[in-house]
Amino acid sequence: GTLTIKAEEKNDGIEIQIQDSGDGIPEEVQAKMFNAFYTTKPIGKGSGLGLYICKKIVDKHHGQISVQSQPGETRFNVWLPLAI
Repeated sequence: GTLTIKAEEKNDGIEIQIQDSGDGIPEEVQAKMFNAFYTTKPIGKGSGLGLYICKKIVDKHHGQISVQSQPGETRFNVWLPLAI
């Protein structure tokens, strides 16, 4: 697969896009993936805190994080203001 990372100044902030060409993320997972302790991994293999912590950090800096996914493509967008 391919991993692409882009960053650009946008709307008085910086937008970072992380995109891959993997299998995609099902909608039911997308709806929960930023929740604390949510994981799709087997018991003992994941804490379910990674994306939750990412979202908390972005929120603390008055930013936004989102995901768009379909088979063959997933993209995370992170936007952070240039000034708080």
